[in-house]
Amino acid sequence: MRRIVRGVLWIVKGVLLAIALAALFLWPWSYWHEGGIMFTRCLSKNDNVEVYGHFLAFENGKIDHEYWRAKYVAREYGRQIARASSSGWDWRVIPRAPAFAIGRSTGWELMRRSSFSKTGPSGSYTGGRASASSWALVLVSGAWPATSIVLLMRRTRRRRLARAGCCAKCGYDLRASPDRCPECGALPEVKA
Repeated sequence: MRRIVRGVLWIVKGVLLAIALAALFLWPWSYWHEGGIMFTRCLSKNDNVEVYGHFLAFENGKIDHEYWRAKYVAREYGRQIARASSSGWDWRVIPRAPAFAIGRSTGWELMRRSSFSKTGPSGSYTGGRASASSWALVLVSGAWPATSIVLLMRRTRRRRLARAGCCAKCGYDLRASPDRCPECGALPEVKA
């Protein structure tokens, strides 16, 4: 059971590290290449058309996420949307990010969130927006995996030195003096 838990934790750490590395790459890139990726899905139900969407934008050192759900009465506009999209998720890269209603934030702001809801004669539109600084995302998602990797490297080095008969602190060869390290004075770890 412990092995399974450790394996799952390492998978979670790997995903967090991938997010941190992606945010680290997108952080400087977003200052010169504003844009984003849009995912949409359109479903036709009886006389209604439902559109689900996510828009991930990168601009000025921030990562913005907008999500929405729109219900249209299947008049002409709903029919055009239904014809334009397929039954699965569609995605496309948009070179210029649209102006979010979230407002401009400074580069040092950690996170901002808002939600919205509109209803009209053609249907309803609900969703929300969230914005986070890239540097905060790198720190939050990368701290735990980076610490785990450093501790794993230290543990591996100590084990390797102990197997070779060397001091775990300074790496001095202890085969001639196994009781105490003459270089740093550390006591060797006792093997069970």
